Amino acid sequence: MPVKTGCCGYRFYRPPEEVRKRYRDRLQAYVSQYELVELNSTFYELPRPSTARRWRKLADEVKEEFEFIVKCNQRVTHPATSPTYRKVRAKIPPEKADEYGFFRQTEGVYEAWEETRRICLELRARICLFQCPTSFRPTEENLRNMEAFFSSVERSGMTFAFEPRGAEWRPELVRDVCRKLELTHVVDPFKSRPSHIHNVVYFRLHGLGRRPYAYKFRDEELLKLRELCTEYEADWDVYVLWNNYE
Repeated sequence: MPVKTGCCGYRFYRPPEEVRKRYRDRLQAYVSQYELVELNSTFYELPRPSTARRWRKLADEVKEEFEFIVKCNQRVTHPATSPTYRKVRAKIPPEKADEYGFFRQTEGVYEAWEETRRICLELRARICLFQCPTSFRPTEENLRNMEAFFSSVERSGMTFAFEPRGAEWRPELVRDVCRKLELTHVVDPFKSRPSHIHNVVYFRLHGLGRRPYAYKFRDEELLKLRELCTEYEADWDVYVLWNNYE
């Protein structure tokens, strides 16, 4: 099975001059060099369907097999009190603040998912990433809401990737939840191993050291990553997403 590599976002990408000249914009230049991208912007605000359609068209002009991974909008995973909402232009009215995040069984959460799914379809996304905050603890209520959400939403043939955070998400718990709900466990392979794999292995590298997002991996670390991928690639597609700027 192939190992596919890409970055978490492409806005940072500065193509070499000889690459930039050959393409219409930064997205096309990025597509020419990578196999996939994880769209982080969809977590904050979803684009118009027409915008997503344009992105897909631009990518197809360079590489039809290029993959967009969509990070699910935060209204599904993060409560309105999360600081991540500060980056959103359209503010949530105070009376609706309790409707969002933690997979709550509310109209607001399910509307946010349907809007996210529409963008996934426009981009022909194979994977949708659900990244949860540390405040999303594995309480009885949260687990119940997770089960209700993932058991009922339309997946449109996509693989759902789940990235929990916090020490309370013990490996055996993550394994049981992901197995039951058909999710693939997202990990940084330098810090842990996936507790359960569904369809694809999803490695999300956050960098090391005190400034992880500015971290530059050493050659020996890249060789170690290659070895880690080898453990899985005989049986699974392996996705490697770089979430650091270097």
